[in-house]
Amino acid sequence: MWAGGGVPSVAGVTDTSLRRRSLLSRFAGWSHRHHWAAIVAWVLVVGALAVAAGRVGSAFEDDNTLPGSESQRVADALAVHEGGPAPDEVTVVVHRDDGLDEPAVQGLLARIAAESAVSGVSDPFATPGSVSEDGDTVMATVTLDSGASSDDVAALVDTSLDGYRVEWGGDPVREATAQGGPAEGIGLLAAIIILVPLFGSVLAAAMPLVTAIFAVGSAVSAVILASHLLTVPSYATAMMALVGLGVGIDYALLVFVRYRHEIRQGADRSSATERALDTAGRSVLFAGATVIVALLGMLTLGQAAFRSLALSVALTVLATMIASITLLPALLTLFGRRLEARIQRQWHRRTERAARRAQKRAPAAPAAGLPGAGAPAAGLPGAGLSSAAAGAAGSGAGLPGAAGPGAGLPGAAAGAAGPGAGLPGAAGPGAGLPGVGLSSAAAGAAGSGAGLPDAGLPGAAAGGGGRWRALARLIQRFPWPALVGGVLVLIVLALPAANLRLGFADAGTDPPGSTTREAYDLIAEGFGPGTNGPLLVLAPDEASAEEAAATVRSVRGVASVLPHTPVAEGVLVVPDWGPADERTADLVHRLRDSLGDAYAVGGSVPAAIDFADTVSARLPWFIAAVVGLSALMLLVVFRSVLVPVQAAVSNLLSIGAALGVMTFVYGEGNLGAQPGPIEAFLPVIVFAVVFGLSMDYEVFLVSRVHEEWRRGLSAPDAMREGLATTGGVITAAAAIMIVVFGSFVLSGDRMLGEMGLGLAAAVLVDALIVRCLVVPAVFALAGERAWWLPRWLHRLPEVRLH
Repeated sequence: MWAGGGVPSVAGVTDTSLRRRSLLSRFAGWSHRHHWAAIVAWVLVVGALAVAAGRVGSAFEDDNTLPGSESQRVADALAVHEGGPAPDEVTVVVHRDDGLDEPAVQGLLARIAAESAVSGVSDPFATPGSVSEDGDTVMATVTLDSGASSDDVAALVDTSLDGYRVEWGGDPVREATAQGGPAEGIGLLAAIIILVPLFGSVLAAAMPLVTAIFAVGSAVSAVILASHLLTVPSYATAMMALVGLGVGIDYALLVFVRYRHEIRQGADRSSATERALDTAGRSVLFAGATVIVALLGMLTLGQAAFRSLALSVALTVLATMIASITLLPALLTLFGRRLEARIQRQWHRRTERAARRAQKRAPAAPAAGLPGAGAPAAGLPGAGLSSAAAGAAGSGAGLPGAAGPGAGLPGAAAGAAGPGAGLPGAAGPGAGLPGVGLSSAAAGAAGSGAGLPDAGLPGAAAGGGGRWRALARLIQRFPWPALVGGVLVLIVLALPAANLRLGFADAGTDPPGSTTREAYDLIAEGFGPGTNGPLLVLAPDEASAEEAAATVRSVRGVASVLPHTPVAEGVLVVPDWGPADERTADLVHRLRDSLGDAYAVGGSVPAAIDFADTVSARLPWFIAAVVGLSALMLLVVFRSVLVPVQAAVSNLLSIGAALGVMTFVYGEGNLGAQPGPIEAFLPVIVFAVVFGLSMDYEVFLVSRVHEEWRRGLSAPDAMREGLATTGGVITAAAAIMIVVFGSFVLSGDRMLGEMGLGLAAAVLVDALIVRCLVVPAVFALAGERAWWLPRWLHRLPEVRLH
C-alpha cells in the first residue's frame, strides 16, 4: 500500500482513471470519435462570424463619460451648445518659415472644404488666436461629415501646398494614419521559435497556435458584431488579441504536453486525449475561470468603458478555454498518427541517451547492501508494471523504483536524488534511469495543476527536472535568503510606481515624424504648448464668466484667457505648459480651488484627473472583490489557509513590479520611450489581467505540490517534486506569453506598448521570481503547516483538479 493510501501511479494509471469517467473524459471521447464534426463546426462558426463582421463593419465608440464630475458638466454644456454630440473635428496646421501667403492658404482651405468628407472649415484669419504672432503658422478647425470614414480622413492628410508644411492633428487623424506594427505576427513567430524546439516538430508546435488563433478570431468577430448593439471601445479588439493569444497558446500548450506525455507512456490516442482533458483540461478551466473572475471584477468600478472592455476580454478567455477542450482534441485526433510516431521516436532516443548517461555514471559494482543497485529490472520487487508501462518507457527504463519495498515511498521519492539516493533504482544499468521520465516541460505540462499520474514513476521527476529539483533543494536549505531576496527584487522593481502619473496620451507622445506629432510641435512652437490642451471654465452665467476670467488671469501658470469661448458662459484658459506636463494638472487643482464649486473646469487634463479620482474611489472595492473571490477559489481547491494568502500577497507584488516597469519606461521616458502619463485606465486592466494570469501559475505549481503531498510525500519532498515537474512548463508557457505580450511594444501604439510591457514584465517576474523563489521559500518555512485548515472550514466543498 502506498504512503498516500491510494492506488499506485503506474504507467499513467491513477485512482482517477479507476473511477467513473468524468464529464471532460466523456467529452474528450466524443471529440476523438467525431473530430471532423468538431473541426468543421469551428471552421463554420469562425468563418461565419468573420464574414458577417467584415460585411457590417464595426461601430466602436469610446465612452469616457464620468457622470457627476466637473469635466462631464463642461462636456454636457458643450453638447447642449452644439445641439447634440459634437461632430468629429480635426486641425490642419500650415507653416512656412518666411511667413504665410494668405491667398495661398485660403486656396488650400477651400480645396479642403470641397472634400465630400468635410462639412465645414473655420477661417483662421478671422478667428482670434489662430495665427501665430510671428505670422509663420496658422491653424484651422476642419469639421468632418458624419459619414466620413478613416479612408476619407487619410485622403485629407495627403493634401499638400507647395512650399508649405501641412500637418494634421486630432484623434480621427491618429486613428486613420496609425501605421501599427507587426505585433501579432512577431508574437506568433516568436512563439513558434519557442515551441518547435520544445515539441521537436512544426506540426506539433502549430497545434497550440492554431487553437489560439481560432479562439481569438471568433471572439474578436463576435465583439465587432456586438459593437452595433453595445458600446464597445475602439481599443477592445487590440486588448482581446493581446490577452487572447497569450492565454490561448498557454492553455493549449498545457493540454498538448499532457497528451504527449500519455502517448509516451503507451496510451492509445483516444485514451491519451481523455486523460489529457481529464487532468490538464481541469487546470485550464480553473485557470481560465480565475482570469475571468479578475476581469469581471472591473464591473465594480461602474465605468462604461471598463464594463464593455471586461466583457470583451473575458469572452476571449472563455473562447480560448472552449477551444482548448474542443478544437485541440479534434486536431490531435486528426494528426495524431503522425504526432504519435514522432513522439515515440523522440522518446526512444531520449531514453537511450539517458541509459548511456546512467551507465557512464554507474559504479563498477553494486553498492553493498543496496537492493537492486545493479539488478535487472525484471528481478526487482515492485516491478510488476503493465506491458504498456514497460514498453512506453523503453527497455527497462524506470521499472526499478516504481514501488521498491526498500523505499516504502512512492517512486517519485524513491527516484529522487538527495534523501532518496541509494534506494532501489538509484543506480545501475537500466535501473531507475535518470531522464527516463519526462522533460520538465512534459512532466509538468499536464502536471501543472493537473495532478499528473506519472508522479509515482521515479523518472518522471528525476529526469528533466533535475535542475529544478536542485534549485528547490537549495531554497529549502536557505529559505529566508530566497524569500527576502525575491521580495526585495519585486519591491525594487515596484519603486518607480510611486511616481505613477495617470492621464490620457496626446499627440505629444506620438512617434516623431508622424503628422499628428508634427502638428502638435508646430502648434506648441507657434502658439505656446498650452494651446494643445486648453482648459474650459464653465460659469453659472455670462456675468459670472467675466468675474471668472478676472480670477483666472491672476492664477499662476495661465498663459492667456479668452472669455465667452466657445460658449457664452465659458472661459477658455490656455496654460503655460502642455497637456502631458504635470504642472498643468497642478494648475487644474489651483483653478478649482480658486473658483469654487459653482464653476466647473473641463478639458482633456481635467477629464483625466476626474477619471483617476473616480476609479481610485472605487478601487478598494475592485481589489477586494478580485482578491477575495480568487482567494476563496484557492481555499476551496487546496483546502489550505496559507495558499490563498501567499497567492494574494505574491500576486500583488507582481502587479506592483509591472506598474513600476511601466512607469520607469513610459512614465519617466527611459529606454527610448517618450515620457508622459500612463493611460488612466491601464493600471486597472493590468491589475485584472495580471492577477488572473498569476493565479494560473499558482494553480499549475501548487496543485502539483498538493497532489504529491496527498500521495504521501512530506511537504519538502512534495515541493521538490512539484517544482521539478512544473518548472519547465511554467518557464516555457511564460516565455511564450512574454514574447507575445512584448511584441505589442512594437505596435507603434503607446497604449498597447504600455499594456504589452506591463504584462510581459509581470509574467517574467511571476515565473522567475515568485514561482521559483518566493513560493518554494514560503512552503519550506511553513512545512506541513502549509496545508493546515481550521476544523470549522472542513465543511467546505471539495474540488479536485486531478
